[in-house]
Amino acid sequence: MTTKNATATAQQLASFTSRKVTGLADTLSEAIPDSLTAWMARYLTFAVVGVRSPAVAEKIALHLDRFVQSFTESYGHDRAGTVLKRDVLAWQRSLKDQGFAPATVNNHLASLSGFTTWVHAQAPHLFPVGDPAKGITELGLPPLEPRALSEAQVRSLKNLCDRLERFHQLRGQRWIGRNGAVPLRATGRPLRDRGDGLRPAFHRTAARGVGPP
Repeated sequence: MTTKNATATAQQLASFTSRKVTGLADTLSEAIPDSLTAWMARYLTFAVVGVRSPAVAEKIALHLDRFVQSFTESYGHDRAGTVLKRDVLAWQRSLKDQGFAPATVNNHLASLSGFTTWVHAQAPHLFPVGDPAKGITELGLPPLEPRALSEAQVRSLKNLCDRLERFHQLRGQRWIGRNGAVPLRATGRPLRDRGDGLRPAFHRTAARGVGPP
């Protein structure tokens, strides 16, 4: 979608947001033109705006507008009653061919599926063979790549640990309960470099032969 179209969609959504919804049941029962644009406007007004967050509502409007544009470019009209499952599949493939990530394509499909499900519930006989987005499988997501700290990040983390004063403080009964700063070991090593830092005290004393009888 071009920037101009995206701006137009945002302005259209803003006008929907500012509109007061009254007489919902009577309005939905009114005759709606066989037009994807008309149904999209009705869907955004009654099922999206005020129900979803403004950011999500704007994304849904953007996704639906992209589908309407793609459908119109293919057939020269936007008649909702002619939308078939193959049209949704073709749109899904075109989004992928345009370079959209699989997750983004799936989000577009989810927005369209919510729209077609709502329309099918309001007008069950509008779509010739039922909900056109029903049963379409989402694109598979690529496996997550493992991420680890770089050598520079590891070095920075170690340097930070070395600067933490509590790792060098003296411990034991001699220093418990004393007021003021606890003196530091002259050659103290941070806990990350001590081989017995994570072992229980019992095992450390047992290793020196001072365990309980």
